[in-house]
Amino acid sequence: MGAKDYFFDTRLKSWFFRTFVNALPFDRLENTAEGLAVCKAVLDAERSIVIFPEGTRSITGRLQQFKAGIGVLAVELDVPVIPVYLHGTFEALPKGTSLPRPAHIEVRIGLPAEFSALKAERGKTPPAELYRRAANDLRARVETLSQH
Repeated sequence: MGAKDYFFDTRLKSWFFRTFVNALPFDRLENTAEGLAVCKAVLDAERSIVIFPEGTRSITGRLQQFKAGIGVLAVELDVPVIPVYLHGTFEALPKGTSLPRPAHIEVRIGLPAEFSALKAERGKTPPAELYRRAANDLRARVETLSQH
C-alpha cells in the first residue's frame, strides 16, 4: 500500500510504483472505507500487505508514534499483523533525500499479533480508542524488537 497523495500524485510516479513496487494507492486523507476495501480485497486474494505505520520517514531515525490507521486495519479486517523492525533505513535514506546510500539494513520479524479481543469490545468502546490501542500495541511490539 502506498499513500495516494504522495506515491500516486503524478502519472510517472503512479506508473513507477504500480509497475516496479507493486504498490496500490491508499487514500490516507479522505476515503478510509475505500482503502479498507482495497486492503480486504488484497488479503482475500491471499496476498500480503506491507504498511509503514509511522506514515513517513523519521527526521531523527527514532521510532515515531504509529498512526491509528494500522489499528483500523488490525481491528476491522481482523487479520494478524506481523510487526517488523527495520534498522539502518535512516542511514540508507534519511528524510529529505531521494537517493539511497549504501548501508547495512537489519530486519527483525516478530510473532503475529491478533486483535480479536479489541474487536470484541466494539459497541462498548469508541472505535477511535480501539484503533489507537491496537496501534500502540503494535508500536510496543516493534519497540521490543528494536532492543534485541
